[in-house]
Amino acid sequence: MEQAAPYFPRWWLIYVSLVAGGVLGWFSQVNAFEGLMPTLVGRIVTTLLVGGGSQIVHAAVKKARDPLTSASEM
Repeated sequence: MEQAAPYFPRWWLIYVSLVAGGVLGWFSQVNAFEGLMPTLVGRIVTTLLVGGGSQIVHAAVKKARDPLTSASEM
């Protein structure tokens, strides 16, 4: 896409991927937090993580492993 249209604004693609990933995560009924929190809350959090992509998943895992890590270090 960068070669075909180098000056085409691509900032909105982040939101498209967030919505598409969120829809796929919700309708697949995945709950990564089974047993840790209520089912509905677990599905909502999992959907947000799936929609957010790999960067938000890695940040969440890093924060879960070391809760004292500040946001500027992530």
